[in-house]
Parts: sequence; C-alpha cells; structure tokens
Amino acid sequence: MSVNVFSDLNLNKKDSIYLLILFVFSLLITINLVLFNAKVGIFSSDVYVYLTNSLTYAGLNTNHIGDLHNMFLSPVICYLTSILFRLGVNKIISLFIITGCFGILCNIAMYVLLRNRFNSLLSLTGSMLFGSLSLTLFWWANGTLDIPALGLSIWAMIFTIIAVDKNPKYYLLALPIFVVAVFTRYTALFMLPLMFLYFLSKHDFFDWVDCFISDRDLFKKLLFDFFKS
Repeated sequence: MSVNVFSDLNLNKKDSIYLLILFVFSLLITINLVLFNAKVGIFSSDVYVYLTNSLTYAGLNTNHIGDLHNMFLSPVICYLTSILFRLGVNKIISLFIITGCFGILCNIAMYVLLRNRFNSLLSLTGSMLFGSLSLTLFWWANGTLDIPALGLSIWAMIFTIIAVDKNPKYYLLALPIFVVAVFTRYTALFMLPLMFLYFLSKHDFFDWVDCFISDRDLFKKLLFDFFKS
C-alpha cells in the first residue's frame, strides 16, 4: 500500500534522497525559528488566545470564566499544543514547536505538489525557495495558524489531484485532511471551490447532470464505474 501511495504521488527511490535533504533543511529552519521566537517572544495578540485555549484543553486554565468566549476559534493547533502542556512543557515554546512541525510538513507538501509537474531537482529547488521566502519565514513557527493551514490545504489538494487523476480511493484522504485544515484555520474553506473546480475540469459535469435527468439507470452505472475504477 505504501509503495502504491509513493508511486501515485509520482515519487520514486531517487525522491527519497531529495525528501531527506528537504527534511533536514526544513528541520534546521524550524529549530532556528523556534529558538528565535522563544527569545523574541509573542508579537501577535492572537497567539495569547491560542495559548489560553491550549491551557483550557489541557485542563490547566483556572480562569475558565471570561475565556470560554474564545473557544469557538480553530481548535486543532490549540489541542495539539495542549498535549505538550499535559506532558509538562508548560511554556510558550510548545506552541512554537507545534507550528514549526507543520512548517516542515508544509515544505514537504510543496515538494510533492511540484513533483507532479517537474523533475526532482526543480521540485527541491522550488520547495527550498518557498521555505526561504521572507513571508514564509515570518509566519513559520511563530505560533500563528497560517503555515499549518497552508500545509494541510496543500496536502488536501495533492490527494484531490491523484484521486481525480488516478484512483478515487484517495478521496478518503483528501476529504479528512481538508476538514482538519478547516479546523486548523477556517479560511481553508476557500480550498473547497478549487478542489471542486479541479474535479469538474476532469469530468464533464453537465453530461452527468443530463444523464441523471434523462436516464437514471445509466447514471447509476456511470457512478458505479467511476468509484470502482
């Protein structure tokens, strides 16, 4: 199964070396930025809210009244940070570590996305350039939700592409990852029209609608054949 996923992502054994290089590159960036942000401190007021929510999820926030009105915010990063809090890492650096790990995930996702259209070397170059942009570095591992949501959105789009192009079974990965992305940052909902448009670009949607109206049995057969393929 893992081999099939690797090949469906258009990756081969040579890509393992490039992915390892990219992982080390991203890890070094993450370590440096986590330490830098821990030294500089919080610069965005939203981060304080995420930390408060993380404490609440961990059961360590004694001031529940007055903080519950913020619990409607995206819960994924706060919940993951609360796990580190429960493990005893009760410092701001916990949030930096969690968002930094998603930065690594985002950079790898960029490589896999580029690999669908370019060779390994160009994909590595593109993902390293992406990870070196000042805008990316500014939001990487600083406790905000932008990079985590971006990384998950890219992965959702990657699995949507291979679900449409190669095997519908990857919808079982694309849709849950998309849901997690939305609950990481609600603006990830804007990915849904893009995913739907990609689906429409590969299937004649209006023929399906016409078939559904005029011949239900044929429509059921087409739908069955689509999910069986």
